[in-house]
Amino acid sequence: MDRKCGDIEVEDVYDLAAEIGDEFQKVITGHGSELVKHLMPKVIRVLEHLEMITILKEDFDSKTDTLKHTIFELENDKRERALNLNKYELEMESIEENWRKENLQLTQCVSQLQHQNLRLSNRLVDSQQTLSQSLTDLQKRGQMEIDSEIFALKESIRRSEQKVESITKEMDSKNAEIERLSDQLDEVMQQNRDLRRRVKHNKYQMLQLSEARADPNYKDLMGMSEHILLANNDDLDMFDEHKPFTMSELRNILLERNYVKKRLKELEEEVMRLKPPEIKPAESLENSIHETTLELNSDDLVVEGPINREPDDKLFPRKQSQNKILRLYVLFDL
Repeated sequence: MDRKCGDIEVEDVYDLAAEIGDEFQKVITGHGSELVKHLMPKVIRVLEHLEMITILKEDFDSKTDTLKHTIFELENDKRERALNLNKYELEMESIEENWRKENLQLTQCVSQLQHQNLRLSNRLVDSQQTLSQSLTDLQKRGQMEIDSEIFALKESIRRSEQKVESITKEMDSKNAEIERLSDQLDEVMQQNRDLRRRVKHNKYQMLQLSEARADPNYKDLMGMSEHILLANNDDLDMFDEHKPFTMSELRNILLERNYVKKRLKELEEEVMRLKPPEIKPAESLENSIHETTLELNSDDLVVEGPINREPDDKLFPRKQSQNKILRLYVLFDL
């Protein structure tokens, strides 16, 4: 073993016991067990004591190390406390010195403030006397200014009341005039509605007269129209101005109307050529029909684009086409 006696550990004791056991084994093998029979128990007891001592030594060394570490920490704490104490004493001395200086400064400030307070008190007394005199003068001047402003405000209020009164009277007169004009407007609108109904009736009569001149089957058509009107009187007004039309129906009706007008004019010219000149009532009737037709043409809407000639069976259905044309005339002449 290379270690010193003080550095032996439990593992070293175990290694030493193994080496001694090997040596005993060699002796027993070479010379028999009689030579070591009485020696082995003593050696084993010595090894056990050595093991116990080594364990106690390790425990003692561990405690010693712990105590050394504790002593080292305590010494460090002692040194730190000493340093902190010195630092604290220095800080206390510095604080005490600063306190003395601040106390001296505050004492000087207090003396200065007392002196300034005395001076300001004297000035305050003088200022109060001056202020009281100034307030008295200002109150006198302010009262005069307030009285003048109150008088001006009263005068302004009086003028405003007069203006409001005049505006109220003017509004009353305007309202009366508006009511009068509203009544007149209602009367004019009523007269306008009456005139439109009359014009509608007259145009419808003129249209019937024109169709009578253009259609040789006038009596049959009139009978059928009266029959249809009587049958549909309760369900549908054929001349209702609010009855809706589709775009296709309006276009077809306008095309039919234009062609009927053209055809009516041709028939009028043909009748004028065929009629004998001595029939004066017929000529006057034709002239009145022609003038009425021209007047109706001037009031109707214009159809843009070329107008193609429609077949006769479509232009003269004898039942629906004539009624649509009549309804459209009434609708556009309102």
